[in-house]
Amino acid sequence: MKILIFSDSHLTHKFDRELFDYISNLIKDVDQVIINGDFWDGYLTTYRRFIKSPWKQLFPLLKTKNTVYIYGNHDRKKFMHGKHDLFSVEQAEYYEFKSGSRDFYVTHGHLIYPTYDNIFFFRSPLFVRFLYKIFVFLTNQITVFTKMFKKAEYKKNIKKLAALKNYSDKDKKDGQYFIFGHSHIPVLDLLESFISLGSLQKTTKSYCLIEDGNIILK
Repeated sequence: MKILIFSDSHLTHKFDRELFDYISNLIKDVDQVIINGDFWDGYLTTYRRFIKSPWKQLFPLLKTKNTVYIYGNHDRKKFMHGKHDLFSVEQAEYYEFKSGSRDFYVTHGHLIYPTYDNIFFFRSPLFVRFLYKIFVFLTNQITVFTKMFKKAEYKKNIKKLAALKNYSDKDKKDGQYFIFGHSHIPVLDLLESFISLGSLQKTTKSYCLIEDGNIILK
């Protein structure tokens, strides 16, 4: 069985045909899909707007692939108002499966490396969306803020990656492979049984394919 695993698409109600076609073709070519968090972005849109957007054309296809949906920090269970099964057959904070002779543990990573939203802001998505609009405006319109943001974001993602790697070193069972999202940095370390998915967005297309225990990070 061929399994597609991706994370951090951060989709909103705004539609992108090129990215849609790219994701659709990936899904059509596999037997099962695991979405490892931040599929949509609750800090940039509402769940209601997202599920009514043209992205909903993906949902029937995802359901036919027995999609497992793992919550991230930008698409928490509480943001979805009970409608958790529109594009997946199973939803969880983590998921374990076996392929070939290998065991896999999949989780987004925000519960291992909490960011500011875990601590306070996620309690009020409306407030976070307001702050994000200001933040996006500043980073898009003012060059100095753009440079500052990119540098700070890179450093933060490196810290996330290090924390996730440290967690996998300490907590994985013998022979178990850990698969994370959250850091947006793609890494495949078979010797350390560690996989960081990167992100599947318009400008950063990264994902993992697993078939009969063989692992490919694209």
